[in-house]
Amino acid sequence: MAIARLLGSDLRPRLRDLAERKLHLPRVFRIPEGLEAVTVRSVSLSAIERGWDELLRLAASIRSGRVSATLALQRFGSAAQGDPLHRAAEHLRRLLRTVFLCDYIAIEDFRREIHTLLNRGGASTPASGVQA
Repeated sequence: MAIARLLGSDLRPRLRDLAERKLHLPRVFRIPEGLEAVTVRSVSLSAIERGWDELLRLAASIRSGRVSATLALQRFGSAAQGDPLHRAAEHLRRLLRTVFLCDYIAIEDFRREIHTLLNRGGASTPASGVQA
């Protein structure tokens, strides 16, 4: 999700189990009263800062075609968990998901648009390209 955002695309997280989703915030943020139960202080801004240059370098490599997106994302496998790039992408992903959830909950038009897209699914284009 973080790499897609850096490339200018918006990937939306799954809405399944929405009631169990948490808002991930940096440890230094003050959490408004009443939101403590749905928030987790699990985002490290310093981890994002430490890996930011590498994230940008990776996004630029994908955009320029030097590295395929598939090959680049393979780098984020389980073996990469200690890597600063992986850590930065994970913490940025948590922030982006939180922003999406806040928009989804607070903006009715946005929520309606998401539901319309989900309901439409693949029905808007024929699978084979041939009409019956």
